[in-house]
Amino acid sequence: MGGSRKQPGIASATPPPDIREGGSEGATVLEFASRPPRCANCLPRELGKMPEQRPEGTDGSDHLFRMLIEDRYHRLAILKKFNRIFFYCNIVLMVLMSAWHLIPLLEGQPYPKWAQILLALEVTAVVFWYISEPGTGREKLRRLKLYGFLTAVVCAEHLLTRLTYHGKIKIHEHDQYPKVASRYLAANYEVDRVFAQNFLTAVEASLDTLVFVSLLLASLVCRNYILERRAPQTVEEEKKAL
Repeated sequence: MGGSRKQPGIASATPPPDIREGGSEGATVLEFASRPPRCANCLPRELGKMPEQRPEGTDGSDHLFRMLIEDRYHRLAILKKFNRIFFYCNIVLMVLMSAWHLIPLLEGQPYPKWAQILLALEVTAVVFWYISEPGTGREKLRRLKLYGFLTAVVCAEHLLTRLTYHGKIKIHEHDQYPKVASRYLAANYEVDRVFAQNFLTAVEASLDTLVFVSLLLASLVCRNYILERRAPQTVEEEKKAL
């Protein structure tokens, strides 16, 4: 009739007071729903990052090559260190062996000819070592290769002379050094000859073994060092080699 009665089933077009007046919860929801997004295509920075295309030539093999080069540099540093160690060891042993070969002079016998040859070869190897300038930017591998070759020759000749010296083949013009030295000590210093000969024989055997092992290891280390130096030193050279 005259009043404003609401018919059942028909929703009122007028919003509730709290929404119409911008009240608390409803206004916030409506404002957020009606507000346009600032950037419809914006994504969080982490989600918006797309995987970049891998540059050409970097298919993963570069890492393997770099690992190979790094390992090679590590081996090269170790070989360079031991190459120098065995070189100085051989110098010390060369001096000791040269002094040991002076024993025949105690009885007026000449300096052994084969010992002179060994000494000349060892001195030549030392010269080639120094002029090759190993471990520097001016390193010369050909001269270093000659040093390694001469070291191997001295090692082989040392082994041959020791076998003939201690064996039954008589090619030396004097007695064995312990016998000569023990006779000299017994005659001049009243030292027991048997004890002196046994002691000097043990010293001689130890010295011979040290010289042979040092020369052998020096030649092998030098050979491996030269092979590593000739190997590719960069990723590009490694790829070309393969």
